[in-house]
Amino acid sequence: MVYKCYIIAQSLSQKEWLQFCKSAMESRYKSSPDFIRFIVVIENAYPKFLIKDEEILQEVYQGTDHNPSRLRVLRTYLKHLIEDFIINQELKKDDFYRRRILIEGLKNRNCIE
Repeated sequence: MVYKCYIIAQSLSQKEWLQFCKSAMESRYKSSPDFIRFIVVIENAYPKFLIKDEEILQEVYQGTDHNPSRLRVLRTYLKHLIEDFIINQELKKDDFYRRRILIEGLKNRNCIE
């Protein structure tokens, strides 16, 4: 089965994938230890992600509960983080749009009129 998170991840260049993994690993305070282990397991599976669910579960949960629903949660979180990464990459390319969004955000927070 091909998961949407992997399809989106495949759209990243190798450089972007490595940047994404690095940023996901550096944000350990925001991420669960399970998600960090998940990233470590799938990092080298890029770009094809030919890794079995059982292998991922075994590595991430190290012999404990291998409930497939836990893997769905990790994949959903991965998808959302990759989407955020892509948004940030695109914003870096367009300074005008980035500033426009910033101004709107500041207005919404009553920081400027």
